[in-house]
Amino acid sequence: MIARAALVALCATASAAPALAKTTVCPGPDKVDGNDVSYWQGTINWPGVKAAGRKFVIIRAAHALSADTKFDFNWKSCHEQGLHCGVYQYFEPNVDPVKQADLMLAKMGKLGPGDLPPVIDVESTGGGMAPSAIASAVGKWIAHVEAKIGRKPMIYSGGYFWEDNVKSAAFVDYPLWHPQYCSNCCPNIANPWKKWYFWQYSSTGKIGGITGNVDMNWWNGNLAALAAWAVQGPAPGCSLTCDAATLIKADCSKIDCAKADSTCVVDDLGGRCVSKYCPAKGDKQVCVPSANDALIGTCKNGALSTGDCSKYGAFCSTAAAAQAKCVSAFCASSPTEKPVAKDVCLPDGKRYSCSAAGDIAEKPCAKDTVCKMQSGAALCAPVTCDPHCEGNLLVGGDCKKTDCATLPDPAKGTCVDDSAGARCVSAYCPAKGAATACVKDGDAVVACSNGAAVVKLCLAGEQVCAAKAPGGAACADKVCMPLPNLPPIAGTTCLPGNTLLSCSPDGLATLENCPAGQVCAPGAQPAVCATPIPPEPDAGSSADAGASDAGSGADAGSEADALPGDTGESDLAAPPETVADPDVAAADTAPAADTGPTVPDVGRGGTADGPVPDDGAARSAVDPGGSGGGADVVGVGADSPAGSTQVGRGQVLQESSACSARPGGTGGVVWLALCGLAVVVGHRRRGVSAGGRSGAENRVGNR
Repeated sequence: MIARAALVALCATASAAPALAKTTVCPGPDKVDGNDVSYWQGTINWPGVKAAGRKFVIIRAAHALSADTKFDFNWKSCHEQGLHCGVYQYFEPNVDPVKQADLMLAKMGKLGPGDLPPVIDVESTGGGMAPSAIASAVGKWIAHVEAKIGRKPMIYSGGYFWEDNVKSAAFVDYPLWHPQYCSNCCPNIANPWKKWYFWQYSSTGKIGGITGNVDMNWWNGNLAALAAWAVQGPAPGCSLTCDAATLIKADCSKIDCAKADSTCVVDDLGGRCVSKYCPAKGDKQVCVPSANDALIGTCKNGALSTGDCSKYGAFCSTAAAAQAKCVSAFCASSPTEKPVAKDVCLPDGKRYSCSAAGDIAEKPCAKDTVCKMQSGAALCAPVTCDPHCEGNLLVGGDCKKTDCATLPDPAKGTCVDDSAGARCVSAYCPAKGAATACVKDGDAVVACSNGAAVVKLCLAGEQVCAAKAPGGAACADKVCMPLPNLPPIAGTTCLPGNTLLSCSPDGLATLENCPAGQVCAPGAQPAVCATPIPPEPDAGSSADAGASDAGSGADAGSEADALPGDTGESDLAAPPETVADPDVAAADTAPAADTGPTVPDVGRGGTADGPVPDDGAARSAVDPGGSGGGADVVGVGADSPAGSTQVGRGQVLQESSACSARPGGTGGVVWLALCGLAVVVGHRRRGVSAGGRSGAENRVGNR
């Protein structure tokens, strides 16, 4: 109880320093052996203590406000052995005395017959407190306890300590428990006490039931006197015995062991109930029958405590060893199956290793892998997830997350989880089905399949996305897309250089050079490569013919004069010397007075007598105007037989100086296409007379 070094010094100098204690009181002829214990003695075998002849034991309840961890077990076991039991509290004067007392009283409970009064252990100065302050704190503890139990408590203190650190005579009427380590001397107790009740004479005692050293004490009197001085009441009057399965204790209390599936046993370890699953002595692990075979029992000298193996996914088994143990259900399929060494995967995805003894320990997989059973083997495989959406985040099969809103265009969109699965759906696409669309810049086509977008770039500078193409959005050549946000213009037209431009309904352009001997005829429906009609032989010096030709030229000039931007003079007017007959010339120029110009009927055999009636024969319209000085073919009559499209007699298709060829390459082709389209459209517009033409010629001119 007191510091060991101080006790050794005290024992060595007890007879040489009697000044520490003014009164020497030797023990009487009768003494009763006992001990004081605390958690320092570990787990005590209390039947062994009783068998060692000990009659009383004083047990530490607390150190100040810290309860002794072995008190409950020791207090209960002491009473079960029918011993006189007492409690003490190691007192710290600098801690609230009443709180310390209340803790001890709570642990002790109500004292019963044969119990010893509680003890205040005074051997601390509280960090150097003055004697008067220590005495005051001791007085408060004693007054509080005495009021609670109805009798005087006992004081433990040595003469050396009390006279130097307490210096009070106020407690002389309280029983003294005196420590002084010498068994062949008489105790020198502190003034003003004149007697002692208990003497702690050694701290190195050895007794049965306790491992290691233990404090040794004497009661100053015989056993009857001790019983009389203890708490009054019926003294223990029963013998520890068994009545069938009933244990009768020394205090005459009874325990029915049968209720706990136990039998009553009294031996050198004392009386107790021994579980039917346990041996009467020793320690053992056993399996206790249960519905799920998971109850494991720990036996200690017949007492059984149980645990549940199922909390750890295991059952109780004795197949692996003589002692029962919890064996994981992953290491063996039943309690009777002997475990084998193997690796297993647990439901949490972790890998564990089973030993042949049934022990299981984690065997971690590498980072980003999880344990999976494959063909009976536990293997670490990459972590996988069921694809799903978390807001706009797509959690993939590899458990990695993708923010659909931050993907590059055109994949950028939202996360959708439906019958087609979890995926990022492009902002250009429907969630399901196939579709096409143009990107916002119009330079690429997006092909959609269940929300997934595949982009196809259009040819830079030469193509653009046609959103309204017949087959869905597609890359179209710009030459076939004269206006944005409209479907491509399908058809054919002629380009300078005898080249035929064809635009498909989807806006794809193809170029075809006309074969040798053919020219591109833009007036055809559609424009085609055609063979020119050879010029007719000269009719001679017929005045009528000459007049007719000259008249025709004048007529052509009349039409040219009506066109916007013309100079008013026919580009094809005949030289002065060609007019042989003024009357005929005047007759030929007479139509100029008409209210509207007419288109000359070159190539149809017109004469000075007037135009030949439209007989349905093949004919062609020629625009003699234009800045190039040449004649451009406008179109071929609709009445021409199939496959016989021809250019008007004597006419040659020439390149306009405004659309002359540019350097080769795709860019040049596109430029030529645009230029040629403009020229053709312009000529067609000029080829329509104010007075109207035949149906075939109007269709060609307005196509």
